[in-house]
Amino acid sequence: MTSWREARANLVWPRRVMVVEDEEFLRELVVRAILREGYEVEGAATAAEALQLASHQAFDVVITDWVLTDDNGPGLIRALRKAGLRARMVVVSGYAGSLDMDLLTELGVDAVLAKPAEIREILEVIGDLVSIPGREEEE
Repeated sequence: MTSWREARANLVWPRRVMVVEDEEFLRELVVRAILREGYEVEGAATAAEALQLASHQAFDVVITDWVLTDDNGPGLIRALRKAGLRARMVVVSGYAGSLDMDLLTELGVDAVLAKPAEIREILEVIGDLVSIPGREEEE
C-alpha cells in the first residue's frame, strides 16, 4: 500500500476535503490536522451545513460521522450524491462494527473508520482515496 505521503506527492494540489462532525472539538482537531498536510478543508457541524458547502464548491473527499444532530450518515450521503457531489466518502462511527455493509456499498462509501479514529488513520485514508482516479474518470 502506498503511504499517504507518497500518494500526496503525485497529485495535483490542492485537494479538497469536507469534515462533517457535530462534536466541535473533534471536528476542529481533524480539520487542523488535514490543513497541516496541505489539503484545503472545510468543516460542517450538521448535514445542512455540509449540503450548503457542497452547493458552492466541489470536494474530493467527504468524511462524515454516521450520527449527526440533524440527520444521519446515509441521509447526508444520499443528499450529497443527489446534489451531484462525486467525492469519495468516508464514514466515521462508534458503531463501525455493526454497520450494514450492503447499505454502505449502496451508498458508495469508500472507507469506514471506527471512532475514535486516530489522525494518522484519517490522513492515510485521505491519501489513499485521492490517489485513486476520480469518480468522474470511472464513468
